Formats: sequence, C-alpha cells, structure tokens
Amino acid sequence: MLAETGIQLYGRVRSGPDPSRCSFEVTVGENAMDFTPREVVTLLHELLKRAGA
Repeated sequence: MLAETGIQLYGRVRSGPDPSRCSFEVTVGENAMDFTPREVVTLLHELLKRAGA
C-alpha cells in the first residue's frame, strides 16, 4: 500500500502464540490528522483485504 498510495499504516507486525494470527498497532499521528475517521476505516479495510489475499 505504501508504494501505491504513499500511506503507511503500520511499521511492524507482532507474532503471537497462535501461529495463524499476528497483531499490529495503528497510531494516527499529527501528520495524519487530515484523514477523516471514515478514510482511516477505509484504509484499514483495504489493509485487511490485502492481508487475506
């Protein structure tokens, strides 16, 4: 997504005890305050769609 949109949603993914799952934290910093909440949700949905591909 970063290469296509210039938007980076997370820096790293953490593994967990279940090998089929991982986690990441999304922080909306000052440089992203121009995004509306709906735009953030849309970006997260796109990320989840790509992760399931």
